[in-house]
Amino acid sequence: AGVVPTDFAGYAQGAALPKNAQLVHGEPPADSKAIVIDPAFKGRFRYCGGGYTLAQVFAEDVSGEPFETLMRRLVFAPVGMGNSSFDRPVADDEGRGLKIALGHREDGAAIEGGWRVYPEMAAAGLWTTAADYLRFLMALLAAYEGHDDGVSPDIVRQMLTVTGDGYGLGVHLDESDATLERVFHGGGNPGYRSYFAMFPERRDAIVIMANSEVAYPFIFEVLRGASEVHGWPGTPVRYVVPVTLPREKLDAYAGVYLTPNREKRVFTLFVEGGELQGRNASAQPFSLLPIAEDVFVSPGDGREIRFVPDGDGVSAKIGDRLFPKRIRSP
Repeated sequence: AGVVPTDFAGYAQGAALPKNAQLVHGEPPADSKAIVIDPAFKGRFRYCGGGYTLAQVFAEDVSGEPFETLMRRLVFAPVGMGNSSFDRPVADDEGRGLKIALGHREDGAAIEGGWRVYPEMAAAGLWTTAADYLRFLMALLAAYEGHDDGVSPDIVRQMLTVTGDGYGLGVHLDESDATLERVFHGGGNPGYRSYFAMFPERRDAIVIMANSEVAYPFIFEVLRGASEVHGWPGTPVRYVVPVTLPREKLDAYAGVYLTPNREKRVFTLFVEGGELQGRNASAQPFSLLPIAEDVFVSPGDGREIRFVPDGDGVSAKIGDRLFPKRIRSP
C-alpha cells in the first residue's frame, strides 16, 4: 500500500530498456522514478503499478526464472492461455508471430511503432486476447468455488476478499449482503483500453478490449447492453432526457476539481463543442450530459455529478463525496 509510481509510460520500439535494479531505483535508462513507499499512504489503499513491479522482481529473484517463463509455467499453461505472453515480440507456443492490433491515440493516429514496450511486465506488459482472458477469469471462478484446476483456491479467495476501498488483490469488488456480486477492473496503456467484469453468483464474465485511447464510452456502452440482456448487477441502464444549458452556465462549472482536502487534482472540466467535457487525473477523457441545471450524467459509465454551491465557488458531488473546484487567486 502506498507504493509509487502508480503507473508507467512505456518505452518506444527499439529504445534501451532498464534492468530490474534500474527500474526499482529509477536509474537510466528507466523513464520512471524510484519505486518507494509514500508515507502519506502507508497502511492505506492506493492503486500502485509500482507494487506489481516489485512483485515481478521478487518472483524472478525467488524462482530464478524470467517472469515470462514463470507466468507461462504457473498461469498460461495450466489455464490454457496459448495466445498470451509477456514476451517482446509476442509469439505463440508454436513460434508463429501473433497479429497485434496497433494502438491509436485520441486523434486517431497510430502509436509510433504500433505499441509501447513495458519492462514493467507485471504492471503493464501482458499481451492477450479477450478469449484467453476469459479463460483466466473462468479459472478464477473455478478456484473461487473450491476447484483446483491450475489456480490455487486459497490464493483466489485472498484475491477476491475486500481489503479496503472496495478492492481485493488487484481487482475491484462489489459485495451485497456479504455476497460477491461483481469482480471488475479497467485498464489502459497508450493506444489501448480494456475492461472486464465477472459475476461469480451467475457464473458469467465479459472482457472488452479496444485499440484506441477514446474507447471507454464504447466499452461501457457494450457493457451496459450486455448487462441489460443478461441481468447483471452493477451496471444499470439509465434512460435520461438531456436539457440545453447556456454557455455561461457550462463555463461556471469548468475548472479543476480537487480531493476533499484540496491536495490533489481529481479531474478537470472544460467546455468544448458546446458541451461540458472532462479529463480525469490520468488524462482519460469523458463527456457529461446535462439532465438538469446542476446535474450531469457521464454517458461512459452512468455516473452522476451534481454541482453544489461551496462558499465562493462550487463543488462537484459524486455519490456522497464532494470535490471542490480550485479557486484561483486574484
